[in-house]
Formats: sequence, C-alpha cells, structure tokens
Amino acid sequence: MQESKREFKKRLNRRGMLKSQAEISDSKKLKVFYLTAAAVIVATTSIKLAPSDTYTNPGVDYNTNFVVAHAGGALEENGRELGYLNCLEGFYHYYAEGTRLFEFDLVFSSDGRLVGTHTYEYLDGHSMRNRIAYQDYKNTKIAGKFEGITEESLLALCKIFPECKFIIDTKEKNPTAVYYRIIDLAKQQNLDISKTILPFVSSRDMLLDLEKRYDFKEIMFTNYKNYYSTRQLLNIIKEFDKIRYVHIFPIDFFRVDIEKLNQQGVRVFAHMDKENFLRTALDYGCTGIFSDNISEKDFKENHYSFLAKKLEIVQEQVVHERKVEMFYKRKESPELEF
Repeated sequence: MQESKREFKKRLNRRGMLKSQAEISDSKKLKVFYLTAAAVIVATTSIKLAPSDTYTNPGVDYNTNFVVAHAGGALEENGRELGYLNCLEGFYHYYAEGTRLFEFDLVFSSDGRLVGTHTYEYLDGHSMRNRIAYQDYKNTKIAGKFEGITEESLLALCKIFPECKFIIDTKEKNPTAVYYRIIDLAKQQNLDISKTILPFVSSRDMLLDLEKRYDFKEIMFTNYKNYYSTRQLLNIIKEFDKIRYVHIFPIDFFRVDIEKLNQQGVRVFAHMDKENFLRTALDYGCTGIFSDNISEKDFKENHYSFLAKKLEIVQEQVVHERKVEMFYKRKESPELEF
C-alpha cells in the first residue's frame, strides 16, 4: 500500500531526518547571519585591497632613482624585444637613458666562476645541470650579438660607475655562495663594493651570513621566494636596519601593507617587467620598479608626476627639469674597459 505524504513526513521526523518549522526558521536565520557576515568581510577586504589616495613618502624626490633594469634591461633585435640578456650592451643603453640601478642574474660556470644568465637562455646545449665553462661563455655572443656579463666585467662596472648600484639575483640553490665569490674577488682587487653592490636577500639566514662576511651599506630584501606577511617583513626590517628596499611581485599589492613599509622609510620596488601595469604599482604606494624596457628617463617623463601626486611631493619642478635636461645631454655612456 502506497504511503501518504503525511505519514512519510512523520516517519522521517521520527528518524530525525526532517527538521521542524522552528529548526527551519533557525537555519534560515543562521544562513542570513553567515551571508551578512560574509558580505561585511568582502566589503571590508575590498576597501583594504583598494589603493589609497595618498601614501607616506619614504624619502624620494625627483632626483631619486626609480627604475631597476631587470636582467640588465631588454634590447630590440630585428624588431623583437629580447629580455633576460644580462649583457653589457643592455647596461650601456639604459645607463645612457639615465638608469642607475641594474639587476643581473649570475650563476656558477662549470669551473666555478660567475657568468650572466637567468636560466641559461641563449646558451644552447647548456643548463644548470650542464654548465658552460667560463671561457666558452666569454666567447659566446648572447642572442648571437651581445656580450654577456661576467664576474670580471661586473667588478669593472663597480669600479668605473660608482654612481650605480648592482643587484645580483641567482637561481643557485645557495645564493650566498654567489655573493661570497663577488666579495672575495673584490677583496683581491682591493675594491670597495659596499655601496655599488646591493645584495638581493631572501631570508634572515642569508642576511646573517652576509653580515658576517662584508659590510654592505644597504640591502634589498626580496619577498618573491618566501612571501612573508607585513608583520614578518617589519620584524626583519627592525632587526636589520640596512634593509632600505623591499622587492615584491604584484600579488603582494593585496597581501602586504606597503604603507607600513613606507612609514619605516623603506622603499618598495615592484617587479613589473613591462610598462602595461606600472601605474598599478605606483597606485599601491610603491616607489620603484623592476622593468625590462622602461628607462629612468621614461619614468621621469611619463610616470613621476603620478607618483608625486600619490606622495604629495611639492618641489621646484623647473629647477629639477633644468638639471635633468643637462644630465641627459650625454649621448653615450663611457666605454667599459677591463
């Protein structure tokens, strides 16, 4: 005999499988509560995620250097832009355009010396598992045309261009070993690199190791390997007062409070590569960028006014422009000899 709907409901209720009207009402109230709470959280987070109108100036003005030439800067070849070159020609080009901050990628050659490459781009047949010999690297033209950076040319740049800072990144498992090599070579040449080499440090342990080995004047702390929180970054900065720069990727715009770093006088550099989203970094309070193809001159002409508004910088722009005009009249950088 077929069971009626009323009897079916009674049976489910006896088994505890059917909610009473009171339980249904409570469930609806609970659902509304959770939805309301979620909406508040989303709204609050959205406000927190949105960029502010203004930010604390960590100590910059028109004469500050704002651009790091990523991997020495990209160059055009046959109508194509080539990045990750780590070559001397990139340095010449961007130096002539006012850039004074350069990042190079260095790894050990098969015979224990330093050569410029990110992950062996342009070095066919070689890799981190099959490393190139130092002399072979020197005899190889990057992308068939350019002269790759080496440990020798890096120190020559430090000597000839003391107004520049060189940030060294590496894909070596032990990045500190790369700096030890540079330090030892500089000591052999009696060359002071305390201001020209800007260590690119990713952990507290690496900071301690470098501190024991050499007295670098400033440190750039990168967040791209460990993704520290704002609190963790502030604690590290408090412990190591030589950290004057923090390097981040765009994901950190939403998870790191850049304003709190600015308030400590620490400049935040965003890894933007291309120009497309550069303004986003400035909008979130960054005061520097890593870029493949933007020179310091490009930045000053096209983006500085936007940043100055964010930082509420008031200055005699005419005086600065006159100085910069004279500065950029240098058509070419001095030749590198070593």
